[in-house]
Formats: sequence, C-alpha cells, structure tokens
Amino acid sequence: MSYVRGKVDVPSRGLRMEQVEWKRSVKELLCADNATIVKILQEDGLLPEWGDRVCPRCEKGVLSGFCLKPGDSFPKYRCKAKGCNVYINPHHLHPLFTDESGVAATPLQTQAAMLLLKLNNVTKP
Repeated sequence: MSYVRGKVDVPSRGLRMEQVEWKRSVKELLCADNATIVKILQEDGLLPEWGDRVCPRCEKGVLSGFCLKPGDSFPKYRCKAKGCNVYINPHHLHPLFTDESGVAATPLQTQAAMLLLKLNNVTKP
C-alpha cells in the first residue's frame, strides 16, 4: 500500500504574512482622490454601492449616482424624493469608516490606509 498524506494528518501552517500579496498599497490609498478612493473601496467590497437604492433617511426616494454637492469636493449620492433631496456619503452607516465633518474629520483615504495596516497587523516600531 502506498503512502498518501491526507489533509487531516498534517495541520495547516496558517497564513504567513510575508507571503501575502495585497491588492492595494498604502501609497495608492493615500494618493487617491475622493472619487477614486470610493471606487477602490467598492471594488474591494468594503463600501456598498448606494446608487439606485432606497434612501436611508426618508425611505421613500431612490438614491442617484455620484454627484457633487455645490461647494463640496467629495462625491455623494442624492435622494430623488421631492421632500428629501438629502446628500448621502458613500460610507454612510458603515461600521468601519466614520462620517465626520469639521476639525475632527478624518479623510476616507487615511481611514482606508489605517484599515490596511491593521489587517497586516502592523504595529508601532
């Protein structure tokens, strides 16, 4: 009878971080503009696509695609309902990314880079 090594016989060696190849780099995330960072995060499955979904505020209207709010540089979704017309950030109600404004705001690029570092288990030197 010939020897055949089964999957149960040898335990898995686990995930070796030096052998993992990540799709994105920290530089790519930090250098991306606002529209590009949203597309990157949607491609990676970290942000949902809100276009053509029911508005989370009024629950009546449907959200449009990306549009720029007058005086704002960050693309947002807009509710098409007559009484609502609210602008929704792409990371609205997201459990990982915060939705802040003013002095306490952290750009989505920085938040995405921090998440990448956390997933790679990078610690302080």
